[in-house]
Amino acid sequence: MNLNDGLCRLLTEFPATGLIANDHSEKRMADGLLLSYSKGTGDQAWTVSLYAALVQAGRDELVKLPHFQAAATGGLITVLARLLRLGQIDRTVAVQNFGLSTNLYSHDFLNRPPAALRAAAQAAYPHTAVIIRSLNAAHHRDLMDALQQDGWRFLLTRQIYLTDTIKQITCRSDSKRDAKLLDDGRYRFRRLSAASADADFQAALDFYNRLYLGKYSTGNVRFTHLWLRETVARDLLALYLIECTANGAVAGCAGMICEEGRLTTPVLGYDLSLPQNEALYRRLSAFIVRYCAERNLRQHWSGGAAGFKKSRGAVPELEYTAVYTRHLPPHRRAVWRLLEKLSNGPYRRLLEKNGL
Repeated sequence: MNLNDGLCRLLTEFPATGLIANDHSEKRMADGLLLSYSKGTGDQAWTVSLYAALVQAGRDELVKLPHFQAAATGGLITVLARLLRLGQIDRTVAVQNFGLSTNLYSHDFLNRPPAALRAAAQAAYPHTAVIIRSLNAAHHRDLMDALQQDGWRFLLTRQIYLTDTIKQITCRSDSKRDAKLLDDGRYRFRRLSAASADADFQAALDFYNRLYLGKYSTGNVRFTHLWLRETVARDLLALYLIECTANGAVAGCAGMICEEGRLTTPVLGYDLSLPQNEALYRRLSAFIVRYCAERNLRQHWSGGAAGFKKSRGAVPELEYTAVYTRHLPPHRRAVWRLLEKLSNGPYRRLLEKNGL
């Protein structure tokens, strides 16, 4: 079973909030596709609600900007939030959205006609905008071209980082230093299985929460213990703990998914109380690089930490959400058109200038 089929089955067997605590979307299968209907402006992960991604996640990013620029952008987001609610941007039906920071798509999905993708969603939710997340030109050019011809629009969402070959990484001096660090014998990696103790899964969850929810943003995905255990048991997630070889203490985790030869890491975390010279983030990153090299996988580094990733050979790429709105009333389509112009104009310049 491939990743897409496995996640579709998982997300329809359990209540959404039982797997991801801040996923309040309605799930259903149609024509072999997972549909996720999200509405409202409440407690939603940015990966589930486009409104949350544009408004709440946008506000969380303001701390990375100079003070004056942050204040001006914050004011714009407040005005934009009101406009988005009027245009019902807080109501969308996402096709094949698994609620992860990066969706990896199967060959079957990427080769479906766009009209068929939207038809399934429109039949179930006829008065709602249809979206497809996590698209980039490096990986999805053919699908994006087909979507454009079918009348879809593209909203720029974030800047991501990609590598296609291990040579892109290993030739860099920072990567060479990371590899030496990985081999210094001070830490080891242990893969979890369906038979692993609950305490192991809870440790991984705690490390992820401290980093992504505590340090970064409460709008990030709030995985549950059930999601971790089920994805590991179904062989959808390769979840590792990093342990100190001296005393066996667990210090972090990395959880990776793979589809069609591409890998990304939705679960990552480490003990923030340990000294920085333990270099846990570098160790985890080097482990993921080696994991890809050993399996000949292309690595999707997701967003953030631009300087770190580029210094190790990752190439920046823009990521988009495709939106279909032709079936909506004119006033609602107008709000989407405005959003498209803002995302591909001022927001794009902000992204590229600040490496967000």
